[in-house]
Amino acid sequence: MGNNHPKHRKIATQYLTIIVALVLVGQVPVLSLPLTQFGAYATQQMAGVVGMSVGVPQNESNKLAQDLAQKSEELTEREKAIDAREREIRLVVAEENAKYTKFILSVIIGITVLLTVLIILNFYLDKLRGEQLARSERSDVESVTTSEPHTKTGPHAHEGEFQTRI
Repeated sequence: MGNNHPKHRKIATQYLTIIVALVLVGQVPVLSLPLTQFGAYATQQMAGVVGMSVGVPQNESNKLAQDLAQKSEELTEREKAIDAREREIRLVVAEENAKYTKFILSVIIGITVLLTVLIILNFYLDKLRGEQLARSERSDVESVTTSEPHTKTGPHAHEGEFQTRI
């Protein structure tokens, strides 16, 4: 059995060589590539067929790099969650501000309407008072011209006269 073992290895190597040759022959459509690129392309294709993978053994540096990458992903997720919450809070604050702004605007409009009504009322009352004064002045002028002289009575009955007591 010991003598057959190297023989089996030789046969396995021959079969592997035939498989690799078939894979390379399957790459005939890419023969238009330059020779330098063809070698790289063929190697990639063989690695895909054979299922080759490259890995680095776990060590402290790799572990730290993986931990750092994981923490970075966690921080990115937290940041996204915080941004989402901040957007929600901004929307709520904006809605509250809109309500408060509407209330303030309605109060300002109400005060403006009230002041406008009071100003118009003031002008109207001033006009009525002016008309009453004009009527009373006209009636005073008419009474002075048409009536008898005033009789002097009361505390100021002697207007224009001075009395001195000694």
